[in-house]
Amino acid sequence: MTARTSTETTVLIPAAGRVPEGLLALSNIQNPALIPVAGRPVIHWTLSYLRGLGLGRFVIAVSQRGGFIEDFVNGAFGSTCDIAFITPSKAGGWGGRSPISPTWSTPRAMVVLGDTHFQFADPAVLNDASPTVLVSEVEESYRWCIAESANGTVTALRDKEPNLKGPLDALIGVYTFPDAKLLREASAAAVSDAQATGGVTQMKAILDRVGAKTPLKAVKAGDWLDCGNPDRQAASHQALLQKRAFNELSVDPVLGTITKRSRNVEKFIDEINYLRLLPTELAVLFPRVVDFSVAWESPSLTLEYYGYPSLAEAYVFENIDPGVWERIFTHLRAIITERFMAHRSRWRWLAAKRCWWARRRRGSLAFQVRPSSRGWCTTTVSWRSMAAR
Repeated sequence: MTARTSTETTVLIPAAGRVPEGLLALSNIQNPALIPVAGRPVIHWTLSYLRGLGLGRFVIAVSQRGGFIEDFVNGAFGSTCDIAFITPSKAGGWGGRSPISPTWSTPRAMVVLGDTHFQFADPAVLNDASPTVLVSEVEESYRWCIAESANGTVTALRDKEPNLKGPLDALIGVYTFPDAKLLREASAAAVSDAQATGGVTQMKAILDRVGAKTPLKAVKAGDWLDCGNPDRQAASHQALLQKRAFNELSVDPVLGTITKRSRNVEKFIDEINYLRLLPTELAVLFPRVVDFSVAWESPSLTLEYYGYPSLAEAYVFENIDPGVWERIFTHLRAIITERFMAHRSRWRWLAAKRCWWARRRRGSLAFQVRPSSRGWCTTTVSWRSMAAR
């Protein structure tokens, strides 16, 4: 993508729709763009990726102003991007989410639905002179808008028609428009027609009007994770988690387990031993160990997979009432004081002190038990911290 294209393009993100009921049961999320995937809201992945491509102008449509999504986006990206929030004012808007507004005036536009995680196969598509729709292969037709094409040009769009024979090219929710004026006109006409019939504007209606003026190109997406459907959100989370992992991580979606391997063998074996040797009353607080190996050549750990957000993710990315957090921390304190503290072990201070005096000039001490039936156990103590005592 050229520098000129990046400055001439505004990214429009419709994010004023409702969160599916199945996702609300797992989270406090009230905006589809804040659906958590692998530790981050979808919109975080979207803005980070597009900013990395050089795009810096964003218009985000929300159902009402002053929500948590504004605080989050402005806090994370406001210093490096030009971001505006709008609220659709017309009942016939684009699924109730239309970002068509005079708040943007660049000659080019790009639309990314708020609950879509994606990457281009080739970002050069942003320089294309034709409007494009990103597609990805699916087997089901009843839940997607399907693009039929010939030689890369869209010949028909079939919106959620059942029983179409796969494989099919589904629109993933990412569209580029080199002529933003045409997009604006097509959107206004589609919204007007929807209002006249009392319906809701669909993206297909806008694309049909754009396609009537100039050919639409269908371009394969490099990557796509569907985060907006409850039955696919967990799979999206698992796929992205595996891509992000510093260590080798694999998820078994059938059994609901996660297997981890690590290049930091010594530390990893310590982790394995910590989990497998937990007292029974504390083990319930951790993922269940299904299988493990402490072989130095290839240690591994298979755990029960927990797909719901962690407290850290909830604290950073969700808007939870302070009263709820008070109850959470009260419960955590009880776990620590009443359960963990019951298993305190005494530090053999005299032995450690003698060892420290003998080896203090090396900078650190390593107490290590070599491989045995109980695996490895390694502890490193800073001599500086001991000297402070």
